[in-house]
Amino acid sequence: MKVLLEEITDLAETETIDINNFFGIYRNMLDALETPVCLVSIPGDFLFFNTVACRNMNLPLQQIAGHNEREFFSTEHCQKYSQRRLEGVKTGKSKSYIDEILLPSGVVQVFLTVMTPIKDKKGCDYSLAVSHDITEQRQNEKLLKKYTQQINSSHLRHSVNEISSTIAHELNQPLSAISLYASSAKRCLALPEEKDKVEQALTRIEEMVERLGHSIHSIKERFSTTVTNFELVDINACINHVMEVFAPKLAINNIKLNKRLETKHIVLKLDKLQFEQALGNIVQNAVDSLSHLSRPGVIIVSVSDSDNYVEVSIDDNGNGISKEEHNKLFGSFYSTKINGLGLGLAICKNIIEKHCGKLTLSNNRAGGCRVTIRLPKKVSDN
Repeated sequence: MKVLLEEITDLAETETIDINNFFGIYRNMLDALETPVCLVSIPGDFLFFNTVACRNMNLPLQQIAGHNEREFFSTEHCQKYSQRRLEGVKTGKSKSYIDEILLPSGVVQVFLTVMTPIKDKKGCDYSLAVSHDITEQRQNEKLLKKYTQQINSSHLRHSVNEISSTIAHELNQPLSAISLYASSAKRCLALPEEKDKVEQALTRIEEMVERLGHSIHSIKERFSTTVTNFELVDINACINHVMEVFAPKLAINNIKLNKRLETKHIVLKLDKLQFEQALGNIVQNAVDSLSHLSRPGVIIVSVSDSDNYVEVSIDDNGNGISKEEHNKLFGSFYSTKINGLGLGLAICKNIIEKHCGKLTLSNNRAGGCRVTIRLPKKVSDN
């Protein structure tokens, strides 16, 4: 079929032809095609329709041949095709068009039509139109576009959900601490001798508010491409600061804290805010896992120093992690908690890797969980 249509088109473009002989030679072959083919004069008179073209019109050839297109199609349609036929006569070249057409049968179809100008031996101009029904292809393209938009919309919602969930997760810790310190301050106000404790609680609240600001900044950093802000930081000081934040929560949940820090000062090049955020998330996970135990909970924070690395380990005496959970815990939105968002460890891993470090999970000898942060002593600013 393709060869036949190419032969007809080439002949029509390169020679003047005798219309009657032309269709005498090709009529049977054109009628056998599953592609609509028609010959139209420049004013729009139909001279020839093959079988498929007649079927699309829902009319026999006798009711089409000799009639003008205005009898079957809208004025807009006729004007458009008239302009195309005139353009073909002017250029002498074939040109393809894609149109959505409401056929007289009442069916809307999409056609890719190649219109070829023809000049007969008397000098009259015609247009040979060979159409390909691409309705199904166009419908599939529309479906693909629709699904692509839905996928993009889904990705956008996912991103928005991730951002909002991260905000909720990161702000919950300092807000909880503020609430605890505020309650403590209210109780102490009733006792004049507890004035120092009120001032201490208010100071802690100020620190928590400052931490909230840092958390918001850190969240913004997580969803942007900005560079991590490195500075020289004392590891022991960072750990002590984070554990002070958690002191009220540890007391309420009857969790004992054991710090095994190096006696010497260990100074590393870190983003202090991000590192404390990661450490805080890990401690929060330990508190959550121990708060439901019938036995007293224990959290041990250890620091070990070697030539090239510093390791910070956080151990608890909870129930540990299963093999099935181990590889999933670093993924966003996976959580072992009933109301967990599954973002804590994913954020921690992201932060530690920004420091060229490594975050690992394992079970300790007591059967609880151990989280190890391994940081290089030399970190590139890039």
